[in-house]
Amino acid sequence: MKNGLPKTGGSETAYFMLSGMLLVIFGGYLILRREK
Repeated sequence: MKNGLPKTGGSETAYFMLSGMLLVIFGGYLILRREK
């Protein structure tokens, strides 16, 4: 995928995706807890 981002070996992209997934999971967990 060419998004105009500098190529850094993919480690930065993996870290970004991992942090995003953690945010989504944590947010969904908080929402589920609040609805109970």
